[in-house]
Amino acid sequence: MSSLFRKSFLVSFIVLITLLSGSAQTDSSGYETYDLIYLKKGGVLKGEILSFDEEFGGIVFKDTAGRKYSLAREEYDYFIEDKTFRIKASKPVLPRKEEGLEFSVGFFGSFIDVQQDFTPDDFYLNAQNAISDVPVGLKLAAGKFFNGSNYLGVTTNIPFVKQSKSYFDFGFRYIYRQDTKKKNAVFYIPIELKYCAIKYDLSYSVNDTLFTDNGFEFPSEQEIDGTFNTLSLNVGPGVSFILPNQKSINLEATFERHFILSQKFSSAATEPNSDFNIFGFSLVALYNF
Repeated sequence: MSSLFRKSFLVSFIVLITLLSGSAQTDSSGYETYDLIYLKKGGVLKGEILSFDEEFGGIVFKDTAGRKYSLAREEYDYFIEDKTFRIKASKPVLPRKEEGLEFSVGFFGSFIDVQQDFTPDDFYLNAQNAISDVPVGLKLAAGKFFNGSNYLGVTTNIPFVKQSKSYFDFGFRYIYRQDTKKKNAVFYIPIELKYCAIKYDLSYSVNDTLFTDNGFEFPSEQEIDGTFNTLSLNVGPGVSFILPNQKSINLEATFERHFILSQKFSSAATEPNSDFNIFGFSLVALYNF
């Protein structure tokens, strides 16, 4: 019984050693071996010792770039042969979408600054100089890639949080990306040209007396709805992180400039003498599929 046990143990041991050696041989593909020379002046050469003069200590050496050196014994401290290094496994470059339709959904956050150039008259005495708005909400886009590096589509922003009384935009979205296909992060330039309709509550001091139960107020304050129809241009850098199955996540920061097409003041007997400038910037995160 003991003899059978010893034979079974020996066979099992041989099989285990075979499996482990096979595993080690497979794992060795993740390693590489070099000779190292530590120089007296500092620094280390990594490569292969081609020849070594045992009597005088001279070395002929080839580094990893293929350059050859002839080193005297006075030029190095010591050397190490057959030093093993782990090969850093590089991440595979994933295929990216280069043609066909792509749909995008994500979030945007903007800072919009509305500057007012106000001129007083007989009725409107003063006005707030600026309005700062920070709309945050949903961003949608759909478009098509062509020629590998170009994308053209449509986009809209739907704000959930905003200071404006109403906000609407819709327009075109263009992307140019220079893709070397060496990494899973691709830099690109997004350009958006959109029609926007924005309504703000504007406050003015007017040449009028407001009588209340506690007395009167002069000048009185009057709220006016100002509606602006603009052409918005957004330009800035972006980076796209490529995911499996030709999906990606985009992060971008764009400068925003509004060109006013028309402005209208409602609930006002006369319009104030005001000109407006609207600009800002946006941060966007999109999931593309």
